[in-house]
Amino acid sequence: MDSIDLDLLQVLQEDARLTSDELARKINVSATTIRRRIRNLIRNDIIRIVAIADPKKIGLSTVVGIHLELNPRTADRAAEELARYKSVRSVSLTTGRFNCMALAVFPSTDDFQNFMRTVISNLEGLTTVETHIFLEFKKGKFIHGD
Repeated sequence: MDSIDLDLLQVLQEDARLTSDELARKINVSATTIRRRIRNLIRNDIIRIVAIADPKKIGLSTVVGIHLELNPRTADRAAEELARYKSVRSVSLTTGRFNCMALAVFPSTDDFQNFMRTVISNLEGLTTVETHIFLEFKKGKFIHGD
């Protein structure tokens, strides 16, 4: 990656709907260069261009941070298990008090409560869990998931 790729990434992160011609003008290169660079960034798994919905506007009004303390011997397996659920948008192994953190979205607090009872409570090696319901986003309200 060079400075053109980095500039392209920055502009795409602001608005990925821009045409190749618009991107070319902003970065000061040709539209052909833009198309080639985007194709290479996608091919090399550096970027993906996707539509990201606002969870609340598509009926997922409960956004939750789930902080887990897992037995280090089983943390990888537990994190992989957690990542299998559609409602879980991201899972990370971390340092600090909690060695795993997840971000999940649910249609309601009842659905979240059910997830806690049926999934989280059954994770192998779970020692402690702490959750945080997000009340309002000031930045980064769009949550992408696979």
